[in-house]
Amino acid sequence: MLRHLIFDLDGTLIDSKLDIIASLRLAFVRIGRKNIEIDENCIGLPLRQIAYSLDSSISENEFFIFQKEFRNDYDTKDYNATNLMKGVVPTLNNLATLGMNSYVATTKPSMPMRRVIDALGLSCYFQGTYSLDSLEDSHKTKADLIKRILLEKQIDPIEAAYIGDYPTDITAAHDCGITAIAYLNGYGETAELLAMNPDICIDCISDLSMKLVTKGTTK
Repeated sequence: MLRHLIFDLDGTLIDSKLDIIASLRLAFVRIGRKNIEIDENCIGLPLRQIAYSLDSSISENEFFIFQKEFRNDYDTKDYNATNLMKGVVPTLNNLATLGMNSYVATTKPSMPMRRVIDALGLSCYFQGTYSLDSLEDSHKTKADLIKRILLEKQIDPIEAAYIGDYPTDITAAHDCGITAIAYLNGYGETAELLAMNPDICIDCISDLSMKLVTKGTTK
């Protein structure tokens, strides 16, 4: 049975799209790209991947400046344009009542991860929050981050699940041997998520508790 739920952050627990897009626009202006059209479908990906998907002509030096400008702006925001996905707080409360432990594993860097979680009043719900930049090797993946949580918290993979809105989230869960739960109304494309064969699909975060009970994965 599942006892430990590990959540993606952007596009799963929070809708950070507007704050991220504003910082992306500013960073592009700083490297002389004033007319870049921001494709919302890229939100939730690592920053380098976002930058090059929107403008493949960016040089390494330009990306260095772009990254610095983005981080200087986004990491210090008040996150007034970032909101919780529907049903997040009641769901986290329900999961705690069911005796489940909740964690966050995200590609968002540690500082903005902590600041946005604090700003939205979510800190009290998690037994741990983990960012990819906490791993020493810069080439580590989300699967490596999940494995760190499993090891550090001494969690049996059969008792854990990862909830995310991107195909890479489902792949990461499968790579770790844990249950893969696809959130279908985040930033990822539904067809691409379903193609990854998630174990459970949810249309709303508030569906999570009922899905787990229905499938007999909780006490």
